[in-house]
Amino acid sequence: MGKILPGTIRILYSACYHRFTDLYIEFTDLSFGICFIKNKFVQRTAGNHIKQNDMFITLKIIQFISLFLLMLVTGVFWGTWFSLSRSIEKFTAESFLAIGRVIIKNLAIPMRIIMPLTILLMLTGILYYPQKETPAFYVDIASFILIIISLLITVLIEVPIDNRIKRWTIASLPSNWEALRNKWQFYHTIRTFTSIGSFLLLMFVALFY
Repeated sequence: MGKILPGTIRILYSACYHRFTDLYIEFTDLSFGICFIKNKFVQRTAGNHIKQNDMFITLKIIQFISLFLLMLVTGVFWGTWFSLSRSIEKFTAESFLAIGRVIIKNLAIPMRIIMPLTILLMLTGILYYPQKETPAFYVDIASFILIIISLLITVLIEVPIDNRIKRWTIASLPSNWEALRNKWQFYHTIRTFTSIGSFLLLMFVALFY
C-alpha cells in the first residue's frame, strides 16, 4: 500500500501538470485571439474615423465652392434688382432698350456657365452628405430647391423676354412693351429673393454643420 500511494500521487501530479499546461496554452491562445481581434477593431475604428474625416473635408470643400458660386449668382440678381429694376418704370423706352441690351449681352454667357455649375456642385454636396436624416441635410435641400426656382424663373420667363428685348427697336416696340417690362421686373424680384434665401441657407449649413 505504501508503494502504491507514491505512484498514484505521481500519476495524479503528472495528469494535473499536463492538464494545467494544456489550460495555459489554451488561455494563451485565447488571449492572443482577443488581442488580435482588439487590434483589428482598433485599426478598423481608426480607419473609419480617418475616412469620415476625409469625407467631412471633401464635403466642406464642395460646400464652400458652391457657396462662392452661389454668391456670384445672387450678386448678379441682387445688383440688377437693387440698382435697376426697382426703378425700371422711370426709364424712357430709349434708356430701357439701351441698358437692357448691355446687361443682357454682359450676363448671357457668364450666367450660362456659373448658374449650372453652381447647381451641379450643390447637388453633389447633397448626394455626398453623410448624415441624411439630420436637420442640416433638409436645410441643404431647401437651399437647392430655392436656387432651382430661380433657375426655372430665369429659363421659362426672363430669358424669353430678354430674347424679345434684344430684337426691339424704338420703331418696332410692341404696344404691350411696358407690360412685358413689368412682368420681367416682377419675376426678377422673386428670383432675386429666392437666390438670397438659397445663399443664406447654404451658408448656414456650411458654417455651422
